[in-house]
Amino acid sequence: MADTSKLIGFVTTNAMAYSGAAPIWDGSSLQYKVAGLHYLPDGKTLATGKYDLVIKSESARCLYGFTSAPISATISIASADGVQNVATTVVNEKNGWLRMAAYGFTFSEKTIKVKITKAKPTSITCVATADAAKTKKVKAVNPKCPKGFKPGA
Repeated sequence: MADTSKLIGFVTTNAMAYSGAAPIWDGSSLQYKVAGLHYLPDGKTLATGKYDLVIKSESARCLYGFTSAPISATISIASADGVQNVATTVVNEKNGWLRMAAYGFTFSEKTIKVKITKAKPTSITCVATADAAKTKKVKAVNPKCPKGFKPGA
């Protein structure tokens, strides 16, 4: 995390005021403060925020103390008084980068918290396409039936 010779991650936001540094690690989540006008110039329309955090997957795993196991993340947005704000959140991992985003939250003063957890595996039962009596149970984070099998009931 201390290596300044390479990009570890970055934040973008449309907030008028924001933390000028990297998100703060509080021991369980990354936190980033944003603020802006509550209403647009018409005085009636709520101003809505955008927040994007892109971080190298290996750096996120290092912060949270995880191995290379699959991870998932949640994003919450709270006002200064702790009230949660509804927003659309996006989390995905691709090509060694973890992307987390929140859109549509209202401003004033907000704290955006990103929490990463180990993804929990689920299982499905797959039925052989050639012989319905033959089944296979597949357990994984995102289970898929092997070739020659289809998801069963």
